[in-house]
Amino acid sequence: MKPPILRQLRVWKKPNAGKYDIAGMGVFGSAARDGASAHSDVDVVIRMANPSLLVMVDIKRELEKLSTSRS
Repeated sequence: MKPPILRQLRVWKKPNAGKYDIAGMGVFGSAARDGASAHSDVDVVIRMANPSLLVMVDIKRELEKLSTSRS
């Protein structure tokens, strides 16, 4: 069974992949190993077709909101 945050990331990616030109997305660290605790951070890697620092900041903010909504 996938941890809830992985399901949330998958749901978030569907409408946002085109918006942010996301070519691929994954997790690493304890979330990927299914060893995350309630206090663990979630390490996300995003591959973008046209990387942009401003877009990465927007993505970071959205993902932070997503992660605080699971608390």
